[in-house]
Amino acid sequence: MDKVSGKIFLARKGFLFFSLSFFFLLSLLLSVFYVFAWVSGKNEEELVYPAGISYLGPEQEKEKKSQDLTALKPEELVLGAGDWLRAGGSVYPYTFLYPEEMKLVSFPSDPLDSWGWEVGEDSAAQNLVVFVETLSSYGFSYSGLDGIKEFINVYPSFYSGLSGVKSISEFINGQGVTGFKVVFINSAGQSPNLDVFFPVPGFADQVLHLGSGKVPKTIFDRIVDSISFKEE
Repeated sequence: MDKVSGKIFLARKGFLFFSLSFFFLLSLLLSVFYVFAWVSGKNEEELVYPAGISYLGPEQEKEKKSQDLTALKPEELVLGAGDWLRAGGSVYPYTFLYPEEMKLVSFPSDPLDSWGWEVGEDSAAQNLVVFVETLSSYGFSYSGLDGIKEFINVYPSFYSGLSGVKSISEFINGQGVTGFKVVFINSAGQSPNLDVFFPVPGFADQVLHLGSGKVPKTIFDRIVDSISFKEE
């Protein structure tokens, strides 16, 4: 073999070796990438935290946590599991507790000094939970608890949705405040709700009125039990 042929042979041998090495290295890299991708996908699918909650990723978790509770129906809400917050009147000296999960709304310059619950398709104004009634606005005046009882008995006559009173019971709540638990009869002859009335100390023309409406019973009972009046 002459020198020229030898050089050509060596060049071809070197190119073949380089080609085989490059192909082997490329195949190895592709194999490693495929295995890594398969393992990563499997771990993402199967990663489960204690209590059986699958990890959703930061964005999905953020979206989940910011879920609008007002879009849920009352029976779909879990209330009272978190902290209870204190609210009260801006005009009259009442205070009460409510669960932080409830979206209660007050209304500036509201003569009823009310708090409403924004839930489901109802606005807060459609679902008042705590508000103040002014007796003279009904053409009525009262004196003491007996006077409030008289007012309660005539209350249905002012509303077409009510036809009468099923029961009135005097009670003392957990803060030592005396009031009345009232079950009205609606125009369909049903009594689905509980109403509660408290006299407002220092305001002879006002009575604090709570309506259960769509509030779960256990939550409403605790709100009623927390009613107190600040000393003026």
